[in-house]
Amino acid sequence: MVKHQLIIWKTIQVVCWIIFIGFCIQAGILLFNFSYSLWNPEVSQNLYMGLNLNGLINENFTLYVFVGIILIALSIFKASLFYSTIQIFKMITVYKPFSIEISRRISNITLTAFILGLSFEISRAIIKYLEKSGYSVQETYVLLNDGESFLLMSAVLFVISFVFKKGVELQTENVLTI
Repeated sequence: MVKHQLIIWKTIQVVCWIIFIGFCIQAGILLFNFSYSLWNPEVSQNLYMGLNLNGLINENFTLYVFVGIILIALSIFKASLFYSTIQIFKMITVYKPFSIEISRRISNITLTAFILGLSFEISRAIIKYLEKSGYSVQETYVLLNDGESFLLMSAVLFVISFVFKKGVELQTENVLTI
């Protein structure tokens, strides 16, 4: 690899690690604050970056738990997606970039990103329904605005997955020809 390509490669890896760590922190803060708010409802006024679900916990505790679980699960799901991406960076080599395992992992990440995008859209629809029903949940939209991004990401990854599958086939044919 040329020196500037190696620098770009390493930079992308570092960015993936930073995103992964950020999502882990987000999930951890949400999990801790949400769990703590079950015993001390005043904590629900600032769950994460100003997220105030105090009205919801006072109106309907069961729905509060449901919304909290959705937000925590989506944060954990985002972190796991980027952890899988980091694992691919560890596996790719310059000499044999196309392998069946990498192709499988990219396909899995594609599916994960698609499911995550759908989960965001479904969660946002649930929140809209709860809001129309009179519950104070409008502040959750801040954490539920990534759906389109993950759906677009899954579309791009689908193309990359297809290219990797074709690359594995060509690399295998090349090895068999020699």
